[in-house]
Amino acid sequence: MILRPEEGQRCAQGGDKKMKKWIGLLFVSLLLGTLWIGVITANTEATGGSSTSYTFYVNVIYDDTQLPASNVEVILEDTTTGSSCSKWTDSAGQVSFNPTLDLSSYSTGDELKIYTPEPPDSYEGSLIIIKGSSVWDGHIFTFPLWPWPSTGQKYCVGYMNLVDGTTKITQNQPQTIYLSAGTPIYFTAVGATSMSSAPAGYSNADYVSVTYRLFMYRTLTGQQVGTTQSSCNVDIPGKGTPVELSLSISLPGKYYFVLKIEFRYFDENNQPIGGQFSGSMTTLYWTVM
Repeated sequence: MILRPEEGQRCAQGGDKKMKKWIGLLFVSLLLGTLWIGVITANTEATGGSSTSYTFYVNVIYDDTQLPASNVEVILEDTTTGSSCSKWTDSAGQVSFNPTLDLSSYSTGDELKIYTPEPPDSYEGSLIIIKGSSVWDGHIFTFPLWPWPSTGQKYCVGYMNLVDGTTKITQNQPQTIYLSAGTPIYFTAVGATSMSSAPAGYSNADYVSVTYRLFMYRTLTGQQVGTTQSSCNVDIPGKGTPVELSLSISLPGKYYFVLKIEFRYFDENNQPIGGQFSGSMTTLYWTVM
């Protein structure tokens, strides 16, 4: 078949149109592919940025002997999501945690709780609360186990924690306790502070000075029958070693306790920044018979 010149021209023009169409489709496909890859990359970076991987260590020791406590169960719990992980200390009394890998649900900024569900016989454990942050990467937390007294009974009434400038005070369930002849009852409270960063308005704070206080009162009269306190300075960022406060009683009655934290920020020249802050809790009463 012989094409006339004008037909050949029309065929050529049709081919050009088809070629341009395919080139246009290819360009759109490449553009959409690039946008899709960009979306995937952006989402991946956003997800990874919300839970930066880091590892910290917990050293469990017996407070009376300062020896490592091996084969002790330690639990890391994300109180924000409810996810938790349990590990056992090695021969050096140490265990490591990586929240991103060890917890099924975790994000930076979540509140993390570290504790021993079942301390060794004749000892009671601590409670450490921190804000999840990569600032703890490589940090070693000292976790003391306090011995029971050689005579008498010992009960922990609650915990006092200062976490990034926020007081978190909790009480244990009160009990009815029976006195043994000639042996006192010991009531304790545990205090600890962790600062991953300075709170808003205190960016130039170098450390925080903290005082934990424990008061004991008779329920019927409101009379104060005991008080004790302990103070420490904690760097920012930094984590203070938990401390135990203890009061004893040897008379029957009903008692309640006030757990109080007082704290103030200081700059690198030891000058106070702002005023003093505090937080407190009054417990339910304990019965001693």
